[in-house]
Amino acid sequence: MSQGLGELGFQSGLDPVKYFSSDPVERNPGKATPRKEQKATPQTPAGQSLRCDTTPLQRCRLPGRVRKITPSPLIHQPMSLPDLLQRSIVWLAWGGLGFGVLTVVAFLAGWGLRFRLVGVTSFTLLLAVSCWAFSVSYTPPVRIEGAVRVPVVFDNGDDLVVAQAPATMPIEAIEPTLAQLAANLRSNGRSSQSVVIRLRQLQAAGEGSSTPVLLGKVVVE
Repeated sequence: MSQGLGELGFQSGLDPVKYFSSDPVERNPGKATPRKEQKATPQTPAGQSLRCDTTPLQRCRLPGRVRKITPSPLIHQPMSLPDLLQRSIVWLAWGGLGFGVLTVVAFLAGWGLRFRLVGVTSFTLLLAVSCWAFSVSYTPPVRIEGAVRVPVVFDNGDDLVVAQAPATMPIEAIEPTLAQLAANLRSNGRSSQSVVIRLRQLQAAGEGSSTPVLLGKVVVE
């Protein structure tokens, strides 16, 4: 039967697929009726409409689903070293205590990693003790208003310290800079009772040469 229908379609010059269509339209043996294409409409949540781009691919997006990223107005300041040490001590101490309890449980249960937990616990507690010792011995550097940070270029370890000032250093910053150097001077290990701190500046004396000029000095007893 299907073979006879196919021969009938080809003999009449019609497409068997279009001729014997399942659409509820009037079939005319002498004229083929094109099939109506149905466009699928995407399902949307209740109360929302779709906005579709007029492109070959119907790309639809739901309104209100676009994520907007705005920069934060907060400025993150780095944590100071004393605060970092205090927080590290607390976290490391609690971590060592937790690993210690876990090590005891591992020995009671006979776990294979119990000896590794001993090393982890010991190292964590050692870090906590080291941070505590460093926080006790650490003293933050002294900051004086109006002073310029200058590097120390010479220190004989006894009674002489030389610092070099930048070329753009103002005259009014010499005195507070010397006071800041004297306040941050480490006197441990020095045999002399007094230390001389000199502040110098390299000034151009000619092409390819410079001369050190003494800006000021202070004696620390």
